[in-house]
Formats: sequence, structure tokens, C-alpha cells
Amino acid sequence: MLEMKGLHFIRKLGVWSSWFLVVLGAVSVALSFTAMTLFQRSGQRSVEAFEQAQRSIGAGADADASSAAADRTALIAADMPEGVLRIPSLDLRVPVYTGTDEIALSRGAGRIDWTPPLGSDGNVGIAAHRDGAFAALKSIALGDDIYVDWHGGSLRYEVIAFEVVGPGDVHVLDPAAEPRVTLVTCYPFDFVGAAPLRFIVHAELSVLDRAAELQASSAGAQVRE
Repeated sequence: MLEMKGLHFIRKLGVWSSWFLVVLGAVSVALSFTAMTLFQRSGQRSVEAFEQAQRSIGAGADADASSAAADRTALIAADMPEGVLRIPSLDLRVPVYTGTDEIALSRGAGRIDWTPPLGSDGNVGIAAHRDGAFAALKSIALGDDIYVDWHGGSLRYEVIAFEVVGPGDVHVLDPAAEPRVTLVTCYPFDFVGAAPLRFIVHAELSVLDRAAELQASSAGAQVRE
């Protein structure tokens, strides 16, 4: 009789344990979804705040250039992103923060801090999570436009290549003479756990923006002469 009761209790314990694990899993998924939603909303608010600040700076830039420059410095010093990355074909707009720590990547994307600042010449590296801000990169195509809005303006790049590399293959972020942007995320996109590879998107300054930059440089040289 005692043995029967013991077996019955063990079976009940097994059922309770199974239900506990199911509930625990459901709670974990719900918490992860809630956290991701909150981070996405935080990122969206950062994008909106950045764009509003840009409009305010632009409105006063003609009247007082030094004041506009001071405003940009204040925005960077505050917890404002360096800029905003936009890919219209993917309906993607994410804030870009300085550095790639978890705080930055939980709110959007991060500029790899040993690459040039947004809007600079050279190879600007931007990273984000494959299940977060860069989830849409799985659908990117050659020729897509990538816009980088920063505190000094906006530049348009064109996607020219993709590649998949190992996590140690940092040559993709080597310095470049021409203005370009390199997007980095983990790969495969649907891998469960820590993804073993990196998906890289290479984009270079568009022909129109390059022509405008050369024209501006030429005009600046003539003024100096």
C-alpha cells in the first residue's frame, strides 16, 4: 500500500514538474517578447527624438552656425544616438549609438567604436542583433539604398556586396579610402543559440552623393585659393 502511494506521489510530482517547466518556458518567452517590445519602442522614441532635434538644429543653423554646432555637441553629450540608419526597401529605421555594448544593441544598432564616426570618410562599421534591429537584413538586396542620418547631415549609400564570414574575420572593417558603410550581424538568422558566423553588408557612397561631395570639395579648394 505504501509502495502504491509512493508511486502515485512520484507520478504526480513528475506531472507537476512538467507543468512547471511549461509555465516557466511560457513566462520566459513572454518576458523576452515584452523586453524586446520595450527596447523597440525605446529605439523608435530615440529615432523620433533625433529627427526632431535635427529639424530644430536645421531651423536655426542659418541664423547662427556656432549655436547649431553647440547644439549638436550637446545632443551627442546627452543620451542621444549618433544618428539614424534607414533602409527604405526594408522599412527599417534604427538609432545608431556609439559602441556595441549590450545597452546600445538592446536599443538599436551601434557604431563599432574603432571605425570612423558617422558621416566620415572611410569604412564606418555598424552592428546590431540578428533577432533585433537587423532582423530585416535577411531580405536586403544588391542596389538597395542605405541612408545614414547624423548630426551634420545625411548620406546615401548603395549596397554593393554581401558575404558571410567567421567572427574573427575583422578584415571586413579594414580602413578604406572611399566613404563606405559596413553592416554586421550574426548568422544564420534563424540559428538557435549563439550564431557561429557573421553576415556582412557592404555599401559605398552613392554616385550622386559622391558627385556632390566632390563638387563641395572643389568649391572649398577654390575659396581657399
